[in-house]
Amino acid sequence: MILNELSPPAVTPVPLREFAAHLRLASGFEDDGAEDAALELYLRAATSAIEARIGKALISRRMVLQLTGWAGMEQPLPICPVTELVELRLVDDAGEVTTVPGTDLSLSQDRFCASFGARAGTLPAIPNGGRAEVVFTAGFGPEANAVPPDLRQAVTILAARYFEDRGRDGVGSAVLPFGVLSLLQAYRRIRVS
Repeated sequence: MILNELSPPAVTPVPLREFAAHLRLASGFEDDGAEDAALELYLRAATSAIEARIGKALISRRMVLQLTGWAGMEQPLPICPVTELVELRLVDDAGEVTTVPGTDLSLSQDRFCASFGARAGTLPAIPNGGRAEVVFTAGFGPEANAVPPDLRQAVTILAARYFEDRGRDGVGSAVLPFGVLSLLQAYRRIRVS
């Protein structure tokens, strides 16, 4: 299973100026935007860390999942929430592509995961030596205000940690701050054995 972004998110879950204000940058001085590139890097890094931790895309974007076999009648998707199933492409070992429109697929999801199946009952066979490519859109929405406030706060706290730790040797920075973990707890999938 390989998951790739087809288009990166255009915005971050926390707007740059809002994050700069949180850090109290340029307080009492005119903001010349000298640190904007670094601040955006911290916001994107924090967003990626949080998305990986909870299995959710914060800002909507198009993705493609490549598979060589189905998990069953319903195929789980590794990230949610999913807002659109665009298409399913079946690629044989010679590179020949057969496309199944997203309207022929059914999406089921809850707060913690998403999966899809075929409206006709069974997913089409993946060609021998080939793969299936599922193109879908995942994320809470295209703008920062679509992201739940607790997740936006988690991004802010973690990006601020990255900003404060710049130039340090990184000792202890691999652990998420307790405040971030607390905010993410409601979004983590619970495993029942």
